[in-house]
Amino acid sequence: MDLTTDIHWSELSTAVRRDLIFGDFFNKFCCLPIFGQKIAYTPQFDKFMLDPPLLRAHNRVQVSNERVWTWLVNERLGLFMRSKVWSEYTLCHHLLNMEFSDTIPSKADESSLTDLHGVQLLDRLKWQRMKKVRDFLRFSKLVEKSRIDSGLIKFWIDADRLRFGDNHRKNIILRAIQLKYYAKSSPYCLPSVFLDAVYPERTVNDCRGFDLERTSRLKTLVLNRLHCYWLPRYLVMTRNDLSAEEKQKLKKYAAVWGIRHEAQVTSMALQQSKYGRVIQDPDVKFRQAQQLGSEHEYADEVEEEKHNILVREISGE
Repeated sequence: MDLTTDIHWSELSTAVRRDLIFGDFFNKFCCLPIFGQKIAYTPQFDKFMLDPPLLRAHNRVQVSNERVWTWLVNERLGLFMRSKVWSEYTLCHHLLNMEFSDTIPSKADESSLTDLHGVQLLDRLKWQRMKKVRDFLRFSKLVEKSRIDSGLIKFWIDADRLRFGDNHRKNIILRAIQLKYYAKSSPYCLPSVFLDAVYPERTVNDCRGFDLERTSRLKTLVLNRLHCYWLPRYLVMTRNDLSAEEKQKLKKYAAVWGIRHEAQVTSMALQQSKYGRVIQDPDVKFRQAQQLGSEHEYADEVEEEKHNILVREISGE
């Protein structure tokens, strides 16, 4: 959706029904405490829930869905598309629609049909494990617990605020991003492996050199890092959180690979697709599709992961 486009209520209604993830994030925004009238749409019943309910002379007022959708377009949609919640939805949307086969670090002689099957399964699994706001928040907490990559999601969301506004506003936001994520003295400074990739000639205290173009390139690198490394880790950590429907879908893969439990299919898919190597091999782990190269500052984290049960299980140790 374009921020400058007049949107008919039916377009919003269709978007919420077809894209359940969009609908979930939109509901989250419309129920924020800042709003006196909270509202959420339930697609399974095609009804709105209002808090507080609309009353007239102590009786509930029934309002048609068309009127509610029109009100949402006029009073909430524009605010939503300029909010942090929209940036969270956009990041989640990108992670889901990027294919693992596009970002997997591999050599020309390493491709095989088995690898492809593993990658395709991972693409299916992520749609099952990242289909709600709560799933995205759980993924975000996993990344934020990392000592090195803890600021990646915050950076991406802050950088996404540069997508609208006049030049004066963008310059103010860019300056704040420069001081927060590029200054060496900042506790939120991005790892040098990212900064050097887009600005190799920089000096230690040079943060103003990261202009809009370099910030946009950094945003892409961070997105690929989240998709290439952290999303596979998240799939492993949530491999036991399977609904009955998900277990049924994974049964055929478990049978093909001779696995007893459906929860182990995720680990096997990582093995088959080389993403197990991405998680445990430091030379691959931080290279990504852009060939970022390994970095000495990751050494402690890599050493810790040698004893990580997730890594041992994936590598078959």
